[in-house]
Amino acid sequence: MLLLSVLETLPLLGEEFQLYPVIKNEKYGYIDENGKLVIEPAYDYAEAFSDGIGLVKQGSQTFFIDHEGNILFYIKGMEAGAFSDSLAAVKVNNQWGYIDTSGTMVIEANFKQAGPFCCGYAAVSDGENRYYIDKTGKNAFGRFFVNAYPFHNGYAVVSIRVAEDHHEEVPGSSGLRVVSGLRHGVIDVEGKYAVAPEIMISATEVSDSFLSFRRFKANRRFMEPTYAGFIDVTSGVVAIEPKFRVTGDFSDGIAPASVSGEVYGIIDTEGDFILEEKYDDIQTFHRGLGVFLENGKYGYLNRDGSIFHPAVFDYAGPFNGPLAEIKHGDNSGYINETGKIFWFHDY
Repeated sequence: MLLLSVLETLPLLGEEFQLYPVIKNEKYGYIDENGKLVIEPAYDYAEAFSDGIGLVKQGSQTFFIDHEGNILFYIKGMEAGAFSDSLAAVKVNNQWGYIDTSGTMVIEANFKQAGPFCCGYAAVSDGENRYYIDKTGKNAFGRFFVNAYPFHNGYAVVSIRVAEDHHEEVPGSSGLRVVSGLRHGVIDVEGKYAVAPEIMISATEVSDSFLSFRRFKANRRFMEPTYAGFIDVTSGVVAIEPKFRVTGDFSDGIAPASVSGEVYGIIDTEGDFILEEKYDDIQTFHRGLGVFLENGKYGYLNRDGSIFHPAVFDYAGPFNGPLAEIKHGDNSGYINETGKIFWFHDY
């Protein structure tokens, strides 16, 4: 049963209407990528725009708005996620389904879990199995997985069970460890394996056609110690041999990595460090900028490893479009790609 009251149906707005929530006097409004206040603070809660639509709450009412603050439709008797690929997951009576941008329930709430749509597919669970559905709600590939992660850049990471989990003695130790019976692989948008399920993953999505993985020995037990490398999913072959304790995702040909597991640098697609290991943490780059941690504070690096903004923030998030969220003491705001900061208290 549809639990939405649709006020009007408007066309889906483009990415140019990406808006960001700000807080003033305990009320939420929105700014655009230039820091201009475009929707006055009037809401009790607001989420960042996705697919040109924003989810807000005002009193007991929850609804979606467009970039001018016009109400698109109300949400009643359900929880709602963000829109992606023109659909949003909604929870009705502890089951998940999907609505479109007019608020119409287009895939009935029959799932225990429901992920975001991407590349035309969403990962769902019926409580026992995980699989992918298309926009009609049908099992897209006719198969089931132990784990099914969202599609990204045309690929999705999946896992199957090849043996039961078991315990084994850790060499040189008096303890035991659990050895997983799961193996991970990568499928494409046709449901075919781009990477056979024979690896242990270090990441849950493919970025720049690279996936971080950890290799098993011939007896299918973990390597000692386990190191991470990268597979090129377009060819299915190892692009960078396992030699890192920790890795991030590739973006525009670079990725954070650490051999020691204690300090981090930046590697290229050959696995060579273009920035030596020196920072306490480096996160995956977005739009050519990556968060780094130094002496308990966060800043941003350029893709060549030079400092874009020094580590002075108590929190620094990844760039979501042209802005990234930051916090400094009691102040919250956004930083743009030129380094300009928009503090909430300025609105």
